[in-house]
Amino acid sequence: MRTDFLHAFFRENDDKQRKWTWTRLLFLCIFLFAFTTSKVNAQFTAATIDGNPQEWTQANINTIPIHSFIHDAFGNGVVDSQFTEGSKDFLFGADLRWTVSQTKAKNDIANAAALITDGKLFFAGDRTSNNGDAQIAFWFYLNGTAPHVRTDGVQDFAPEHAIGDLLILADFTGGGRSANVTVLKWVETGGNVPNTNGTLNTTNIVGIVAQNNAGAAAVPAGWIFTGNTFATNEFYEGVVDLAGLNLPSLCFSSFLLETRSSQSITASLDDFAAASFNAKPQPPTVIGRRKMWRW
Repeated sequence: MRTDFLHAFFRENDDKQRKWTWTRLLFLCIFLFAFTTSKVNAQFTAATIDGNPQEWTQANINTIPIHSFIHDAFGNGVVDSQFTEGSKDFLFGADLRWTVSQTKAKNDIANAAALITDGKLFFAGDRTSNNGDAQIAFWFYLNGTAPHVRTDGVQDFAPEHAIGDLLILADFTGGGRSANVTVLKWVETGGNVPNTNGTLNTTNIVGIVAQNNAGAAAVPAGWIFTGNTFATNEFYEGVVDLAGLNLPSLCFSSFLLETRSSQSITASLDDFAAASFNAKPQPPTVIGRRKMWRW
């Protein structure tokens, strides 16, 4: 009987010890998760849009569930995909044209990145020369629009624009760090932006920030560039608050970073870097005349 009592006593204490150990482990996991999550979120906030590229390492980008990153061909003698035939932002995808040829250094993109977290859209990119003003733009596509080759060999963009696609224009004029930023939305018809054939509409987005690097800055780990350092105004980053846009989804399927000949909405487009996001919405389910995006 004494032996049975001792066995029962130790079993009870073992159970208590195991429960205490698991309780501590559970608490530790919750603590570490909360701490790690706060660190990840802290990597991409409006306050970190300061022209310093170091939060944009490829490892940091990969911590965000919805992200995209791409290396683009660049350099003297290196051919690259770029717009041609006077392509402009207000044209339908089927009317845009692109080719593979040499790109001017001031408009030559080497890296492009975008991510969505906490209801905000963050973006970053670079150019291989800081000669002259920088006019850049980011397209964010709901329907996965991307460079495309038709059966007749014509190189356009497909699938076609979806209503709600965003165009973010950033003009770093006069050598300044901060950009004049405009956010437009693709509406296809009836838009209020002059000289766009009615395809684009203005938006009321708040919390827009875009900045260049103020001085020499180290190239983030995972990026490929002409050297290990960006010269002044060769790197740019920004953030846009998506709240209030009434988009069918805050998750875009693809994005495109482009350089432009001028800040005008009618400017001809130059180099581009295009990529898909790692998380995409499923094809829309058609209900009557409305398209409902599914996840």
